[in-house]
Amino acid sequence: KGSDENVGGLIEAINDLNILSSYPYPFEQYYKKGDLNCDGDISLEDVSLLISHLVTKKTLSMNQMKLADLSDDKKVDSIDLTLLKKTILSQ
Repeated sequence: KGSDENVGGLIEAINDLNILSSYPYPFEQYYKKGDLNCDGDISLEDVSLLISHLVTKKTLSMNQMKLADLSDDKKVDSIDLTLLKKTILSQ
């Protein structure tokens, strides 16, 4: 159980976007929020990447984390997934 708690703490730290705020340039200025694969379109491929991150804990890159935080709450979680799905449906 102790190692499970350590992994959870690590994932929380990775998901805490406060530690990412010192990146040298505003990546999200060049890509739209929600465009996790940076192909210029917000699509089901982006949803797939976010689900993979949330379910399997496959970590997104620092830039992908910024683009995935659609709720701007400094975390990437199920709220962002819901917002991403809504974005796609509204296109």
